[in-house]
Amino acid sequence: MTNKLHCPFCGAELENGNSWSYYCTNSFCEHSDFCGTLEMWQALISGKAAQDALEGGICGLLLCEEKLDKENLDRLDILQLKSLIHRTKEIASITTQEKE
Repeated sequence: MTNKLHCPFCGAELENGNSWSYYCTNSFCEHSDFCGTLEMWQALISGKAAQDALEGGICGLLLCEEKLDKENLDRLDILQLKSLIHRTKEIASITTQEKE
């Protein structure tokens, strides 16, 4: 983790409100009124990153599944499968970092 944390929902920098709580500095963010500990924000950031990677992987898998149903595996399908593998590794990496 870097010294500066960013809101997992809007990307704005999180600010230290007092000795233990952080909050989103973007007044337009739907979570700007939410304060939490450093550990809570780190868990949210990791969870959001894993969720985004998983959603991207699922979309890729669905596209590949459509093509495989048509028995037409081409270069585009191979690239989509590689992207899915990359996203799966990304999720595994995030999960491993959380356990450390």
